Amino acid sequence: MPVLFAVVLAIGIASCGSDGGPTSPDSVAPVIVAFGDSLTSGPGLKPEETYPSLLQQKIREERRPHRVVNAGVSGDTTDEALRRFDAALVPGATIVIIAIGINDGLRGVAVAAVERN
Repeated sequence: MPVLFAVVLAIGIASCGSDGGPTSPDSVAPVIVAFGDSLTSGPGLKPEETYPSLLQQKIREERRPHRVVNAGVSGDTTDEALRRFDAALVPGATIVIIAIGINDGLRGVAVAAVERN
């Protein structure tokens, strides 16, 4: 599954029409929303150590104009994530990385309920 997310992310970035140059101050950077649980939010890590921050660093190194938003909530389940999903779609969001479900597994939530969410 992580390979699928990486492929979707790569396709999404490539399809945003960027020429790879830096964003001018007058333009609005496309937004990538990293939506998930503690694996996204990164409790216990410095903010710059979370995977959304590392992704932002990589994007900056490649001179892409995208801005990454960390929309991870520690302890979140698919049901809770479903309720907050719309609010996580900030203006300019063009790509959403969804990494959720580990807490459902830890709590014994039925696979059918996770799939439905």
